This record gives sequence, structure tokens and C-alpha cells, in this order.
Amino acid sequence: MRRTTTQLLVVATFAWLALASSGCQRAQAFESFTLGLHDHLIAEAPGCNAECRVQGNQRSCTFHDPDCRAVCKTLPECRVDGTLMKVCAVVRSRP
Repeated sequence: MRRTTTQLLVVATFAWLALASSGCQRAQAFESFTLGLHDHLIAEAPGCNAECRVQGNQRSCTFHDPDCRAVCKTLPECRVDGTLMKVCAVVRSRP
């Protein structure tokens, strides 16, 4: 279990770096993004807090600052119960 957690942390760290430097799927301000049962919100920039509400087996997350964006990426290396895991980070697009 500890090894799996360590591997997940390493993958999430590399995913965060990849997300920050790429033009992956982005959700606009005041819009929602969805996290599945095994998906993770891995980071939030200061002042860019996402509000998530449970809806069945998913979480619908929104943020209300127009300078914030959600960047999400599916990780093909991480499968839980045969389903691909998605990670999202909420970042500030302007200082």
C-alpha cells in the first residue's frame, strides 16, 4: 500500500509539471469541471479554491475567480478498477 501511494505521488507530481507547461483541457471561470470516483484535485493556486459537490459517483467542481482555470489530464499510467484516473489542478492565469 505504501509503495502504491509513493508511486501515485510521483506520478501526480510529474502530471502537475506537465499540466502547468501544456495546453491541456481547460475549464473557464465560473464553469464546472467534473471529477470521477477515483479522480483527484491535486493542487489549487492561492485564491483559486474550487468548490466541489458530490453528485452520485462524481464531484462537480466550480471556482468563481475569473483569473483561475482548471487544467485536467487523464493519466494512462494510473488505472483504478480498469478506469483511467484524471487529475486536475486549479491555477491562476494572471498574477
